Amino acid sequence: MDKTPEYLEYSRLIAKKLSGTANEEELLKLQQWIDAGKQNRLIYEAFIKNVDIKKSEKEFEAVSSEKVWNNISSKLFIKRKRQLLLNNVIWKVAASVIFLAFVGSAIFYINRIQYQKNRLAEVITPGYDKAFLVTPNGETFDLEKNSDTIVVADNATVFSNKGKKLRQVDSNISQEESKQLSDQYIIVVPKGGMYELELLDGTVVWLNSDSELRFSNTNIGTERRVQLKGEAYFDVAKDKSRPFIVETQNLAVQVLGTQFDVRAYSEDIYQNITLVEGKVQVLLTEDNTTEPIILNPDQQVVYSVKNSQINKRTVNAYNYCGWKDGIFQFNNENMASILNKLSRWYDVAIENENTKLEQIHYTGEIKRFEQLNKILKLLEIGTDIEFEIADQKVIVRNK
Repeated sequence: MDKTPEYLEYSRLIAKKLSGTANEEELLKLQQWIDAGKQNRLIYEAFIKNVDIKKSEKEFEAVSSEKVWNNISSKLFIKRKRQLLLNNVIWKVAASVIFLAFVGSAIFYINRIQYQKNRLAEVITPGYDKAFLVTPNGETFDLEKNSDTIVVADNATVFSNKGKKLRQVDSNISQEESKQLSDQYIIVVPKGGMYELELLDGTVVWLNSDSELRFSNTNIGTERRVQLKGEAYFDVAKDKSRPFIVETQNLAVQVLGTQFDVRAYSEDIYQNITLVEGKVQVLLTEDNTTEPIILNPDQQVVYSVKNSQINKRTVNAYNYCGWKDGIFQFNNENMASILNKLSRWYDVAIENENTKLEQIHYTGEIKRFEQLNKILKLLEIGTDIEFEIADQKVIVRNK
């Protein structure tokens, strides 16, 4: 009778017992098998004595069948007084093979259990408020460390950096002096960060991870113009005489006073502008022939980087702006897009061993300040993928 299925089943139970994951029913079943016969008990004891559960599968493959047999044969099987040499050799080899298959199966289960326990054990903390301010002359201030008043080298511009918010509070630079400066100020938010900025006109900007904003050092002129890379949420102070313009690589948004989100990461295949309140008009930066697109609240412009097509659609604006308030909001979003967002916020690399991520969609609301492993466990539910965290990297595999 072939006992391989039995050995495989009880090797799994032994593995679960050794790793501390067996439930009461499984422990009882294993004990009943051990008590059912002397040979079962000898197999169990020989396994416990001779197998180092910390060995990897690769190490186990190098174990000598002959050495294993010589070590346990006196306990594992009842010796026969009379046995032909040929039968003895066959029996010895067969027993060794069975035992190694038994132990190999157990080690496989042990390694699998340890993998399941450890694959999301590495703790990756969420992002937090951090950014850098770069001045026109190249001086850089670490806003995480400079938590007080910042006076720029020209002695004419003053910033207040308190309560995780940078405020541009004063500028004595004239319009002519401003024109002579080759560059504007830049606030740079790295991966794993976010920051809030208040401009001289009272406009408040929340910058998401891996983003930067160029802005003027004056509050004069006929318009208010900034340049964005990445993602930011704008609450624009009203000024009918001076429109506020946000420029990205491909789009320009012009408003007088309103709230909206701009997402324009260079590596994304789609960029979008989402209006929360007020009214805006959107233009292609390199195409003066296209008519402006007017957005009303809960409308969005989607720009395809691949074919330079621009479209308008109706959306729930909160789904695209929740990040500002500490929420990941996903509405039938594909897993590749979700992992890109997590990569920026948690500052981790993504290694994809599953090529079908665009076909897996998720809808739900997740707190942005949860540890990454908890979020990944949620994303695994109802899918055929699993995640492993290793060395600041998320690996995506099939289950």
